Amino acid sequence: MYSNIAPPAVTGKQRGTVRRVIMINFKIFLGVACLIAVFNVQQAHAQMVFPDRTAFDSAYSTASAQNWDSFANGTVIANGTTLNGITYQTNSSNSALVTSAWLSSSAPNGLGETGDTYFTSDSITFTFSQPLSAFAIDINTYATNHGDITATLGNGSVIDSTFDPFPGFNTGEFLGFSDTSSFNSVTIEDPSPGDGYTLDTLMYANAPKSAVPEPTTVALMIVGLMGITVITFKSRIKSESTGKGPLSISGLLIN
Repeated sequence: MYSNIAPPAVTGKQRGTVRRVIMINFKIFLGVACLIAVFNVQQAHAQMVFPDRTAFDSAYSTASAQNWDSFANGTVIANGTTLNGITYQTNSSNSALVTSAWLSSSAPNGLGETGDTYFTSDSITFTFSQPLSAFAIDINTYATNHGDITATLGNGSVIDSTFDPFPGFNTGEFLGFSDTSSFNSVTIEDPSPGDGYTLDTLMYANAPKSAVPEPTTVALMIVGLMGITVITFKSRIKSESTGKGPLSISGLLIN
């Protein structure tokens, strides 16, 4: 059965209330847009490449280190092995090899691979148990050009090595960098295989926990603000129809 009673006409006050609610929604939209903009700015991808070991050590004096000196010469680190939170993986059937056969930045050992005892065309990937914000490693090589050795990060960035001779020698390169976009892995390789190389003194710093709101948090804020607006709108319509004054909801007052 249908009622013959017509719905009440919308009053001028109620139209004004609707306009005010629309303005509030617009302000909420602008506020959320500002939050998202701040989030994107703080999450911007920025890198710093250090020219040498000294500069990196100065910036990250408390970084964790792995120099392989505590392992016996000739220790084979099979692909997929995790040691001290670092997983080792070459791109071939060869495995990482602790060796004292070549120059190292911290005696006696460095890191090469089985076969020739040094890397040539193979790459090695270090995967970490925690996200990183900084990484550094010394490279024993006869290569002297910028970018002769590269580091490919898990976030897709590629960093070029710099010429940084080992103390007392005329050869050696260095890879050291920080990245605001955290990464879990670093792949070291020679993009144009020629000179062989070994590695030593790997250092890394864990990424700090971000205080920036996650996208899900921002979404919940939007839902909450919209909910407050809807509740306030309904309460205002009801108060106007009953002759009562404006209602304050969680400190939000519509006049």
